[in-house]
Amino acid sequence: PKLIDVMLSQRMTAGGCYLLDWQAGRNSLVQNVAFDRRAVNVITYGAPPLMNWPLVKISGSGGGRWYNFDHQSNGKVNELVNSEYRNLLITHTSEALRFYMLNPETDADNIQNVEIIESSNIDVFQSKLEGKKSSSVRITSFSDDIRWFGVGGNAYNDIGGALISISNCSDFLFSSIAGQANFLDGATDPTAFFRIRESNNELSDITTPGQKQIVVYRRGNPSDN
Repeated sequence: PKLIDVMLSQRMTAGGCYLLDWQAGRNSLVQNVAFDRRAVNVITYGAPPLMNWPLVKISGSGGGRWYNFDHQSNGKVNELVNSEYRNLLITHTSEALRFYMLNPETDADNIQNVEIIESSNIDVFQSKLEGKKSSSVRITSFSDDIRWFGVGGNAYNDIGGALISISNCSDFLFSSIAGQANFLDGATDPTAFFRIRESNNELSDITTPGQKQIVVYRRGNPSDN
């Protein structure tokens, strides 16, 4: 399967649906697809429902090569703490999954841009992250064999939070992380949050300073299969 050169869009007043629920395997291709939850006039169309599910979901046998994943819309999704909304959710898949430029940014509070749950065999080659008061990337539940090369953008979290949150995972690598300090009104000082926080039931939390660039952060030996 191939999905190429399109925009997938929905009005923010649309009911409960994904823009994409991807379960095609490692030989599939997604290229130059824009994902957009379009803001509309609430007086004309009424108040939007709060999305409490991901906009794009990759699961099961989902994988393949993804070129230029782009999400920048803000259609009043769900900015509440502990919301299940995600720009991108990758869950319970081990198919080879490769992103060549991943840009899942948002301008809303408390939104996880990317969450990876119990998945493996994932590579990201360059990403740009923007967002407020939440982790841009959260990886949980014994995910492994993940390699992430290149992180930029002016995302920030609350004081004491982290941009990349990793919990109970093995065999992963992050390289070339160089965030842009955000000094807009309301943004958290870049020295007050962390770039990475790794939590493990067997170890104390490990954190990296928010204002520091990261050359390599690695746990175990992630596979390049």
